[in-house]
Amino acid sequence: MLRPCLKTIEIQGFRSFGAEPQVAEIDAPIAAIWCPNSKGKTSFAEAVEFLLTGQTVKREVLSSRQDEFAGALRNAHIGADVEAYVSAAIECPDGNIRTFKRKLDSDYTKQHDCQSTLTIDGTAATEDDLFAHGIVLAQPPLRAPVLAQHTLNYLFTARPADRSSYFKALLEATDLDTFREEVAALDDYLTAPDDPLLEKLEKAQAIPVATPLFLLEDLTDLATLQKVFGVAAAELLKLEVCRSPKP
Repeated sequence: MLRPCLKTIEIQGFRSFGAEPQVAEIDAPIAAIWCPNSKGKTSFAEAVEFLLTGQTVKREVLSSRQDEFAGALRNAHIGADVEAYVSAAIECPDGNIRTFKRKLDSDYTKQHDCQSTLTIDGTAATEDDLFAHGIVLAQPPLRAPVLAQHTLNYLFTARPADRSSYFKALLEATDLDTFREEVAALDDYLTAPDDPLLEKLEKAQAIPVATPLFLLEDLTDLATLQKVFGVAAAELLKLEVCRSPKP
């Protein structure tokens, strides 16, 4: 093994993550995280960034006034006694799995940066210790190997040398080959099952009055699906009543 590999990540009290620890298992060459809008994808990416650098680059590249990010990292809805942290189990180049954890000590304020504590296997650590375990950061401000929407504008205007440094930290040449191979292997896995109920669902989604309802709702549970069908059926009945000739 030549470089670190993320195995699991645990997040509590950071950004949109609440008081209960949330754990993601990422023991794979390629991992895809899918969820609807406003469900925590960006917070997840920023959690990785915070773990490695102790900050979020959003404050540097997006905000015209840095005080706009005052109190931006700690979830505002959790109690003061709840710890905000990001922890990850990372397999290091020497083959050992170590726990890297960064705890938010104090959030951004109008005048000051946030403060945090980094530990590796429970022992206080520094950025030099990250490097010693194979974690290489790029040059400021985009130090963490995390590519997000808010970093693209900066990359488009950065010097070529800075862009090169960032992408070297973000990707290796073999990463693109691995990604292509993993995506190609999904063809059979993603084949839609031959299910008449799914065919009926597709037909229902194509009905004009029902389409907006299917798009707006998260159809991952039976109760929500039943609600959407009920509302759609009611709208169809209204249309039918309006179309029917009056006696």
